[in-house]
Amino acid sequence: MKRIIFILIISLALISCGKKEKNIVKEVAEFTGSKYVSLATVISSDIQSYLEYSGKLTAVQINDIAPQIPQKIEKIYIKENDFVQKGDTLIAFDRNTIAQLKANYDNVQKNYDRSKELLKNQVIDQKTFDDIELLYTSTKANYETSMHSLLITAPFSGIVTNITQKEGENYSPMMNAAGINGLLRIVNLSEMKAEIAVTDFDLNKIKKGQRVIVHTDLNPEKDYHGTVSRLSSSANALSGLYQCEITVNNINNELKNNQFARIKIINQKASNALIIPIKAILEDNSVYIVEEGKAYKRELTLGIINKDYAQVLEGLALGDSVIVEGNVGIVDGVSVVVR
Repeated sequence: MKRIIFILIISLALISCGKKEKNIVKEVAEFTGSKYVSLATVISSDIQSYLEYSGKLTAVQINDIAPQIPQKIEKIYIKENDFVQKGDTLIAFDRNTIAQLKANYDNVQKNYDRSKELLKNQVIDQKTFDDIELLYTSTKANYETSMHSLLITAPFSGIVTNITQKEGENYSPMMNAAGINGLLRIVNLSEMKAEIAVTDFDLNKIKKGQRVIVHTDLNPEKDYHGTVSRLSSSANALSGLYQCEITVNNINNELKNNQFARIKIINQKASNALIIPIKAILEDNSVYIVEEGKAYKRELTLGIINKDYAQVLEGLALGDSVIVEGNVGIVDGVSVVVR
């Protein structure tokens, strides 16, 4: 009798353990067979791939105006950050300085004319006359240069970015201030340039005339368009990199001189392409689409790829829903929950 009771107890225990084990297996199956995922839709759009660099923008036209003759500043007609047109009067010098130069020039000229007669009559020798003639030539050039320098006019249209002296001060060509080699600086911002260093790996992907897009932190959402204007054929002896110059249109003067920029050199482009977010693509160039609550794997043939999107040549159709989050670790046909 005791033996029968013992067998019954063992049997009940085994049945109980079996039920618990089945429940655990069921719970595991339910847990691993259902995933929370996020989706993106396959769309048709333009896509381009690019090489990305950073650099400093500078104006193509920069002029430090530096008269060669020391003169007193009589009038300054402009102020810093003014926009000026080509030929506008910027600065006028004191005419008294010119009057003194004119008086000196007249005296030297009279002495020169007199010395010609003295040489003719052999009163002075050729060496003495040559010295007098040299003095006359240099004095005349100085005077004529000063006459042309009475007014400083704008050599091109642009913005006055620096003025180093004030009205009433004496200007000297030996004086430099704030990194300006002269009296004032004019910058034409309508066209900008930047120098970037290109690696061996990227060199064959870049050609003169290639399209460029520039972005700045000041206007991060705006595209500024330009081209590759120069590409060095030899590498720098120290760095082993190739110098590449890009130029950018800046008609509205929104880009600034010495401004930091992110530069994208476009090397591939396609219009009306099927594209998906790059994070939807797994290592084997496959994705998971979702249909009726289940995930299905699709092998892809890809075209242009950049850091955000990829072009799909084969494997998906317009409007398909691809998993962009939660696509790691799932299997074909598994149930998913879209969030």
